[in-house]
Amino acid sequence: MIKDTISKGPIYRNLSPRIAQALEFLAEQSVDGFEEKRVELDSKNLFVMYQTYDSETFLAHRYESHKNYIDIQYILGGTEVIRVADIEDLTVVQEYNPDKDIMFYEATDGGVDVKLKAGDFVILWPHDGHMPKLAWNTPETVRKIVVKIRL
Repeated sequence: MIKDTISKGPIYRNLSPRIAQALEFLAEQSVDGFEEKRVELDSKNLFVMYQTYDSETFLAHRYESHKNYIDIQYILGGTEVIRVADIEDLTVVQEYNPDKDIMFYEATDGGVDVKLKAGDFVILWPHDGHMPKLAWNTPETVRKIVVKIRL
């Protein structure tokens, strides 16, 4: 997992060309005129999902992971906590779905809480079980862009 601010995105451009492209794209985004949509930057190799939701308490969630995609989750508005744990330390509750590239794990109090505010992003690798959409202090509306990068 990597957590940073979008202004420091260029530091990570050498990780891969797709990560560099994704971070450059995110740096150009604004909350003005934000609407939920999906945008393909490179077909299924690199695509973007714009999301709006209200953050929630811990009890409503479970961890997830992906085998074929890296996530970059970028907060445009609001605050959110994403709890992250190594999938080797988690218990599977729903087996891997290859059509949706997702596996779910039991919610636990373990892991690391990553606090994100507008301008922050987190890069999540396939071994990073993550529990997004958690409220930082109190539930609030979050505007987020999730970039999916095929491995």
